[in-house]
Amino acid sequence: MVNGQQEVRDRIYQFFLGTMQFLVRLFTKMGLTPNHLTLSGVGLNVLAALLITQNALISAGILWFLAGILDLLDGLMARSLGRATPFGTFLDSTMDRISDGVVFSAMIYLFAKLGDPVMAAITALALLGSLITSYTRARAEALGISCKNGWVSRFERILIIGVGLCFQVLAIAIYLLTALSAITVAQRMLEARRSLDD
Repeated sequence: MVNGQQEVRDRIYQFFLGTMQFLVRLFTKMGLTPNHLTLSGVGLNVLAALLITQNALISAGILWFLAGILDLLDGLMARSLGRATPFGTFLDSTMDRISDGVVFSAMIYLFAKLGDPVMAAITALALLGSLITSYTRARAEALGISCKNGWVSRFERILIIGVGLCFQVLAIAIYLLTALSAITVAQRMLEARRSLDD
């Protein structure tokens, strides 16, 4: 199952690789750096969060997807230009967590504003699941093992939330993400245990 999930992700990545490389060349000619893309993505997510608080979900979803594209491009640009640095990796990871926190907080606010405390609470759980999913991988890698398995990576998280916003089925997307994040955390903990006990 794990290998199958990674194979699907790799095929999708290869499908869009040509377009992404074109964008990398374009942004490079414009004088942009990987860190510029990282910070621009955060800016787009802040705007998306503001739109979410106003219940402008479709516009927010478009910005969320654009920010997700920049999130993919910054790493590709860094590798293509030979500018991949430890700080760049640190900055990218930190900004991803900030972006998630801002956007999910906006969704929590929206559900509370609409008088739906249950969905607000579940969205908080979805945020926690997203953060722990990323933390398990980072902590495992700090211990010297790879831990990228599981049903939900950042790519799937961007896709699920983006579809939820653009098609105005946000509650369904949040339920799905919460469940899949919990499963992913369990999968990564089991994988880490197997690797560390060997």
